[in-house]
Amino acid sequence: MIKKDTLATFRIEEELWEKFKARAAVNRYSASALLLQYVEDFVDGRVSLPALDQNTIDLERRIDERLDNLEKRLDERIDIIRSDLEAELKEVCSPIARSSSQLERKPNKTDISSPARTIAPQSEPPIGTARLCANLDVSFKNLSTRAKRHDRTPEEQLIAEALEKGERWQVCNRNGRSLMWERVG
Repeated sequence: MIKKDTLATFRIEEELWEKFKARAAVNRYSASALLLQYVEDFVDGRVSLPALDQNTIDLERRIDERLDNLEKRLDERIDIIRSDLEAELKEVCSPIARSSSQLERKPNKTDISSPARTIAPQSEPPIGTARLCANLDVSFKNLSTRAKRHDRTPEEQLIAEALEKGERWQVCNRNGRSLMWERVG
C-alpha cells in the first residue's frame, strides 16, 4: 500500500523561520527534514513536551477564579439593573394604565351618541430588547448585522422578525440606549 503524504502548513515569524533554516543548513539538514524528524520522534515518545511549571498552573487557576468572580458580580449587577428598570417602568406605566382605565369608564360628554373611548389595559409588563429576542428565539447578538443587511434599524428588524412569527410588538419606552417593548393587539 502506498503511503499518501499530507502537506502541512503553519504560521511562524519570518525572522524565526530564517534562523531555523540557517541553523539547519549549517548542520547539513533541510528545515523540512528536521521538522519531519521531530514529528516522528515526538510520536514515538523519544521527545516530550516540557511540563507546565507550577507558576503557570497557579496563574491559570487564579485567572479562572477571577473570571468566575467577575461573571458572578456581573450577573448580580445585571439583576440589580433589571430590577431597577422594572421598578422605574412600573412607575412610568402605572399612571398611563390608570388614565386609560379612567378613559374607559368616562363616556364622551359632548356627544352622547358616540361610544366611550376604550383602551385595553396592558396585559403583560413591557420587556427589554434582549428578553424580546429570547422570547422570539432571535439572536440579540446578530440583530444589528441582520438589520444592516435589510437596510433597517435594529428596532425595525426586530419588529419585522416578530411579525414573521405572528407577533406584534412596539417600543413603549426609550430609556437612554435601552428600549422597552410591549405587545400590540
